[in-house]
Amino acid sequence: MDLFLSSSLLIGFLFIPSFLIFFFYKHKTNNPTLPPGKIGWLVIGETLQFISTGKSGHPERFVTERMNKYSSEIFKTSIGGDTMAVLCGPSGNKFLFSNVNKLVVSYWPPTVDKVLSSPNTSVVNTTKKLRKTIPEFLKPEALQKYVPIMDYTTRNEVEKTWSSPNLEVKVFNLSKNLTFSLACKLFMSVEDPGHIARFADTFELVTKGLISVPINLPGMAFNRAIKAAKLLREELSPIIKQRRNTLSEKNDGECPYDFLSKILMWTDEEGKFLNEMEIPGMLLGILLASYETTSTLMTSVVYYLADHPDVYAKVLKEQVEIVKSKGPEELLNWGDIQMMKYSRNVVSEVLRLVPPTNGSFKQAINDFSYGNFSVPKGWKLYWSVHTTHKDPKYFPNPEKFDPSRFEGKGPIPFTFVPFGGGTRMCPGSEFARVEVLVFMHRLITKFRLPPGKIGWPVIGETLQFVSTGRSGHPERFVNERMNKYSSEIFKTSIGGDTMAVLCGPSSNKFLFSNENKLVVSCWPPTVDKVLSTPNTSVMNTTKKMRKTIPEFIKPEALQKYVPIIDYTTRNEVQKTWSSPNLEVKVFNLSKNLTFSLACKLFMSVEDPGLVARFADTFELVTTGLISVPINLPGMAFNRAIKAAKLLREELSRIIKQRRNDLLEKKDGECPYDFLSKILMWTDEEGKFLNEMEIPGMILGILLASYETTSTLMTSVVYYLADHPDVYAKVLEEQVEVAKSKGPEELLNWGDIQKMKYSRNVVNEALRLVPPTNGSFKQAISDFSYGNFTVPKGWKLYWSVHTTHKDPKYFPNPEKFDPSRFEGKGPIPFTFVPFGGGTRMCPGSEFARVEVLIFMHRLITKFRWEKLITNEKIVYDPFPMPANGLPIRLFPHQN
Repeated sequence: MDLFLSSSLLIGFLFIPSFLIFFFYKHKTNNPTLPPGKIGWLVIGETLQFISTGKSGHPERFVTERMNKYSSEIFKTSIGGDTMAVLCGPSGNKFLFSNVNKLVVSYWPPTVDKVLSSPNTSVVNTTKKLRKTIPEFLKPEALQKYVPIMDYTTRNEVEKTWSSPNLEVKVFNLSKNLTFSLACKLFMSVEDPGHIARFADTFELVTKGLISVPINLPGMAFNRAIKAAKLLREELSPIIKQRRNTLSEKNDGECPYDFLSKILMWTDEEGKFLNEMEIPGMLLGILLASYETTSTLMTSVVYYLADHPDVYAKVLKEQVEIVKSKGPEELLNWGDIQMMKYSRNVVSEVLRLVPPTNGSFKQAINDFSYGNFSVPKGWKLYWSVHTTHKDPKYFPNPEKFDPSRFEGKGPIPFTFVPFGGGTRMCPGSEFARVEVLVFMHRLITKFRLPPGKIGWPVIGETLQFVSTGRSGHPERFVNERMNKYSSEIFKTSIGGDTMAVLCGPSSNKFLFSNENKLVVSCWPPTVDKVLSTPNTSVMNTTKKMRKTIPEFIKPEALQKYVPIIDYTTRNEVQKTWSSPNLEVKVFNLSKNLTFSLACKLFMSVEDPGLVARFADTFELVTTGLISVPINLPGMAFNRAIKAAKLLREELSRIIKQRRNDLLEKKDGECPYDFLSKILMWTDEEGKFLNEMEIPGMILGILLASYETTSTLMTSVVYYLADHPDVYAKVLEEQVEVAKSKGPEELLNWGDIQKMKYSRNVVNEALRLVPPTNGSFKQAISDFSYGNFTVPKGWKLYWSVHTTHKDPKYFPNPEKFDPSRFEGKGPIPFTFVPFGGGTRMCPGSEFARVEVLIFMHRLITKFRWEKLITNEKIVYDPFPMPANGLPIRLFPHQN
């Protein structure tokens, strides 16, 4: 027995390999040549690669890599558990589309069939019945009736959900909501928002699991999709039952003639109605066809229009012409859709670059040959839009967004196939285009948003804004975008806010004259965060400052301050500018002088130690005001917040002491300065300012007079060193003023009025190096400017750099030429270093007076030269010489 078993095993081991070699050799010699390629892992196949290329943003790579590796006409793979052939190029498209129901039939991968089918239905049968019922519902005559309904729903949806408080939205989510709302309304007359939202959330799970790894285990997308589809069928059943009852009762007024009514009344060739199990599947099918696909197209249109302002402008022009032909509340009609020729080309180009689906599946019902390879009966097939849509043979420069490709005769047949082709062209293709055109009309005519980019989340373009300033050319941030997008208006994001930048003298006039009508002044979030407290905001503080400060710095008051400013300036120049080697850094000394003057005039603080301590801390505040809004240790933003808090604590002690002095009515101990003024100020209701507001107001006025005035002083020294002819004229003027005074006599208001040429020098320094780049505002109403819409709530930024160095307004703009300000001076709204209109900085004349007094004391005592000849002026965020402007002083001999 043992011998028999051993012999049998030996014969088996010898025979079986020989048989297998013979079998496979015979099988191979008799088989036709199959397409080249690989089918990957068992069951999974190449599904993971298919999905991953899509998730990476390059779905075309799955096809093009295999076309290059195996064949440009056909290759084999395995997706969703099925081995299949992929036919490529326009010839492959034509072959498949023209052989439907001859050599091939449409087919869904097992994952789709498993998710969407029920025990008594299949996707294939459902699709067949859909193709019999849907064309009548989507034919052009029917579409004409839907246009006003689509427009009404779209208009309301855009008004309600796209107009968020901060006007920052996620387009894909809102597009899906809109598309699903339209589908529910048009196909089933379901309008209840809660019901629609519930459907949409469940439907999302279905779509995510349609093409997925076919593993039906908890937690897998495939498993979630099966459960969600079952739940949807259960949700749809009562709607279907109610409609059937209504139809049977013939209550015509209660029965909208929508797709649901259509399929409930439809009968086949034998006069049979659809059964209860089929109808939910048909509704799921039509919802699927109109959900992800159309919302994807809407999203892609918004995406490309944002990147191509020239295309946006043409679409806008076309849509505005349609608006002009309509009444205020009149809805779109079919004729309006036919007028959207350029917009339609835009939609087509978007469909080329981002088709709503990668392709579709079919099955061979006969053996056939293609491209010298055989496809056996029963094999699955896949055609992909990506074999032609980005092929430079058919679409030159294929990555370029160019709607003109679709003008005239358009692309070569079977190269542009976003919705398939032939008798199997998606019957809803025109329905989808009409939906998207209506959407474009409502979005682009409501939000004709300025062109431009907003950069990275949170950071936006803050880094570019800051870096151009630090490079010494802050005007480049504005000028580059004016040249790229629009010379009138563009959008960007600074300090965490999306905002419009209005450009040129017309925009300056527009903004200044519409203060508190269309816009209000505001601060970027970084400034608000640094300067505000939990109970105060910069906006409210600024409003109250504008009510209190004008009286303090009006001309009559300024006249009184001239001798005080002169006394402090004379002493400061004598003490700190006359160093032993007569080499000083102008910017540092100017800031010390300015801050000393501010502390003395606004709070009567004269202690040098306290002033110095304030100044050091204040420096940290100013450097972090416009910075990357990241509140982490070591960041400028974080240091500024901490420094501002420390300053408020220091100021609170001074304020408390002054309040006590005022209450005790110690008049001799209570100087009538800005601090006393605001402590005694009351609003319209007779209320005093609270303890939290006053430190913020003091910080505000110190900020306004610190960097700005010291920058101007430094700039004057900078340019006078470079222009001895200008220096000589200023010296001559100031010596004449000095000759009219006694040895120790201080300057007065009359002396300031004599400094006409010196004032022109100050203005020219302000033109070339304005103390701030511009200021921020916020729209309080929707308004139009330069053919674009700025929505309510948007931030705005106006920049001095759109005019100050424009040769149209200032010939040879880089030249330092004080004569520009003689006579009538510059064209209105071109010279705006302190703003304009009702929002002109109230301290502008105060700053000029300070600088004129400084010039008098410095120039009558010294001449000077730069130690760094071509020192760069940088903005961080305020302008300053890169090295502080070191100079050598030469005292006058006489």
